Amino acid sequence: MNIAIIEVSESHEECIYSQVSFLKDAGHNIDLFIHPKIKSQINDYVHLIKNITIIDFETPSLFHRLKLQQRLFNNLKKYDRIVFNTASSSKTVRNLCVLLKFSKVECIGILHNVKKLEKSFTQRIISYKIKKYFVLNDFLKLNKKPKNIKIESFYPIFFPKYDKDNTIKKEHIWITIPGRIYFDKRDYHSLLDMLENQKIPTELKFIILGNINTKDGSNFMESILNKGLKNHFMFFQEHILNRDFYNYIDKSDYIMPLLQKEGKNYLQYKITGAFNLAFAFKKRLFCEKDFNCIPDLKQNGIFYTEENFISSLHKVLHKEKNEIYKDKKWSYTYQKNRYINFIE
Repeated sequence: MNIAIIEVSESHEECIYSQVSFLKDAGHNIDLFIHPKIKSQINDYVHLIKNITIIDFETPSLFHRLKLQQRLFNNLKKYDRIVFNTASSSKTVRNLCVLLKFSKVECIGILHNVKKLEKSFTQRIISYKIKKYFVLNDFLKLNKKPKNIKIESFYPIFFPKYDKDNTIKKEHIWITIPGRIYFDKRDYHSLLDMLENQKIPTELKFIILGNINTKDGSNFMESILNKGLKNHFMFFQEHILNRDFYNYIDKSDYIMPLLQKEGKNYLQYKITGAFNLAFAFKKRLFCEKDFNCIPDLKQNGIFYTEENFISSLHKVLHKEKNEIYKDKKWSYTYQKNRYINFIE
C-alpha cells in the first residue's frame, strides 16, 4: 500500500520513526508530509521514506492557508491510507478531514489526549472521517469512547540506531529529566523545594536534558544558584542534537517525568514523552506516587512523595533486584504487529 504520514504541527516527531520502520518492514511505501521545523529531526531515517513534502500552515493569510489545504487534499486523496500523526482538535486537520470525507482513502489518527473524544466539538468533526485512533499506552484504551470509533494502542518506543558516544563520562547515578525546560509542564520548583536544606546523596546527579538558555531555563538556573544546589545538577547550554540526546538517555539510570499536577490529565487522558523514553531505553522511572496506578509505571518505577523524597533518593542508590520490562509488549515485533494489524 501507499501510505502517507502527516504532521502539520511542530510536535510529536518522536512518534514518526517507529511507524515508518513498522510500515517499511511490512512492505509498504511511505510518504511524509511534515512541518518545516521537523525536517532536521528526521535526517537519520530519510532513507526509509519514499517522498518528503514540507507543509507550513502558519501563514497569517487565511486565503493562503485554505489554498494550501486544498492542494494537500489533492495529494492525500491518492493514497491507500493516511495516518495523522497528531489527530487532535486542529483546524487544519479538521478541514482536511472534511475535504477527505467523501474520498475512498482510509484515515487513521494518533490521539495524544483521549479527552478530546469526550469534550471537543472539532474532534467530533474530525471523527466523521477518522474512525480508527491509536493511543500511546494500553491504559488509555480503558476510557469511554464514542460509538463507531475503534481504538488501539501502540508504543512508538523505537528510534534510529546511534553510535555510542564514549566521550560522555559518567561518575554519578543519573536521574534524567528530559525535554524542553517549560514550567507549565514540569514542576521544577517543587524539585528544588524538596532538595533545599537536605542531605542529598553525593553519588546522584540530576541531568536537565534540555537547553537551559530559555526564559524558564534562566529562571530555573537562578533558583538553583540561590538555593546552593548547582553541584547536584548537569545542564546544557544549547540545543541538544538527537544523537547526543539519546546517548544521554541511554547512559541514564532513571528517568524523572517531574510533571505539573494537572488533575487527572496524565492519569487518565494522556502520557508524556518521558514515559516513552524510559520504555524505549528500558530505564526505571522515578515518579510521584500518584502515577503508580498506571500499570507500566508501577511495574517499572520507583515512587516518591514530598515527605519521603530524600529517603526515596537513597533508595535510588541501591538498584532494585527485581527485573523490569519483562512483558512481551516491549518487543519491536509485538508493537509492529499491533500497529500493522490496525492499519491494514
